[in-house]
Amino acid sequence: MTLSVLARAGVLDEALVDEAGSLSYAELAARVRARLGELRAAGLAEGSRVAIVGEATRARVIDVLAALELGAAIVMIHPRWTPAERAAALERTRPALLVDADGSLATRGEAAPPEASRGTLAILHTSGTSGAPKAAVLSRRAFVASAEASATRLPLAPGDRWLLVMPIAHVGGLSIVIRSLLAGSSIALAAPFEASRAMDAIAAWRPAYVSLVPTMLDRLLDLGLERGTLRAILLGGAACPARVLDRALSRGLPIHTTYGLTEACSQVTTARAPVRGQADGAGEPLPSVEVRLGPAGEIRVRGPNLFDGYLGLPSPFDDEGFFETGDLGRFDEAGRLHILARRRDLVVTGGENVYPAEVEAALERIPGVRAACVFGVDDDTWGQRVAAALVLEPGAPSPRAIVATLREALAPFKLPRKVAVVDALATNAVGKLDRDATARLATPRLEDVG
Repeated sequence: MTLSVLARAGVLDEALVDEAGSLSYAELAARVRARLGELRAAGLAEGSRVAIVGEATRARVIDVLAALELGAAIVMIHPRWTPAERAAALERTRPALLVDADGSLATRGEAAPPEASRGTLAILHTSGTSGAPKAAVLSRRAFVASAEASATRLPLAPGDRWLLVMPIAHVGGLSIVIRSLLAGSSIALAAPFEASRAMDAIAAWRPAYVSLVPTMLDRLLDLGLERGTLRAILLGGAACPARVLDRALSRGLPIHTTYGLTEACSQVTTARAPVRGQADGAGEPLPSVEVRLGPAGEIRVRGPNLFDGYLGLPSPFDDEGFFETGDLGRFDEAGRLHILARRRDLVVTGGENVYPAEVEAALERIPGVRAACVFGVDDDTWGQRVAAALVLEPGAPSPRAIVATLREALAPFKLPRKVAVVDALATNAVGKLDRDATARLATPRLEDVG
């Protein structure tokens, strides 16, 4: 297995297909070589960091592959981030070069030294429970280990296509690019996700695999998704509502549930065979990945697919090399992992992760907001919606105006869609916020704010 596209410069198998047509590995290698020259001329070198903004388009995938050839570390920037979020990510990671969404190149001062990222493939952001996003450092070695382990459950070969509808700023999208490159198979690009576009892509390109979150699956089912050439639908990102899973299974769709993390280069567990229902959980741990449960079901993970740590922060590993995910789970008698809580406070809406602490911090910076508690409420379409309980000062703006102010600071998927005004937030015996009690108090009072 090789991460080099140029090593396949003579291979005529398809490497990529999109609405503009297909490229063989030989054709892709020529385009990567040309872009590599542009990146090198702009000052990018082995071990340097390059920030790439954009969706999973042909041009941005070529940028990713050219950076890999140079031995540079990729800092993925979500195209939906606000200018403030983007600026914070760039300051945190200090790339030498920025590739913007239009493909333009801009050198940056105060770059990290090249030796800082040798062996690193990507730096991806994942929000922490403290409210501050963290930059996870993922090595080339870890991505290769992840792809090799994934292939034991979902084998890829030249000629196979994996439909990519995920953002490549997420580990789920980027890992599809790496997995396909290593296997010499093809990436079918149809991002960003739009249900009718994805259905057209499935009909036209006949992929073997597609990765989805439950919201995406639900929308495709509404449009009549059938098995066709699909050997597996990798389903993760959030717990799948029984209604959606039952609809999919009634059509004979090959659903392989998975549990993954940015910090694990995507998959930790994946079902060996298509699931028969929710009782099958999130599947079994991948080969070489160890999963241990703490006394209360705390999920701890160890394996060669794990990240190196968070940029600029202390080691997150215990003395045995395990990483505590913050999720709670259990194993059934068949060895399948069941996720009981998807990180204690995490809200997963439409496949996007929203940490309450980050949204609360932004809310409480708005004049007139005395205190905020953010939580998720179940939603048939999005899985969850972001909700907030607010304690307001006299004369404070309306909840709708407060959320409108947040649009300058947070990406749209992080914005509360329902708000309740309360007299006080519930606290426990030592005065700390009791999130569950506050949610119970606020839920009957929630009103839509957009």
